Amino acid sequence: MALDSAPFRRTYLCRLRGQLRRADASTPSRELDIPECCNAAMQNLMHEQAVAATHLTLKERVTWITAGGHFVRRGGKRP
Repeated sequence: MALDSAPFRRTYLCRLRGQLRRADASTPSRELDIPECCNAAMQNLMHEQAVAATHLTLKERVTWITAGGHFVRRGGKRP
């Protein structure tokens, strides 16, 4: 039985400006147009990358995503 909760949202990142944009997941991915920024398609982030990106400033996001967008998973109550 599924819970009635907010749908998982896709998060996109502009590689040049560091802007984040979210798309509602209730639209099937095959019908969803990838948003564009700076005349280029935005990069789709994994959930862990989206969480990490929200904690960074715009300048830090650009540096982080050009370096590969790596993240470290940490367990526990206070990661």
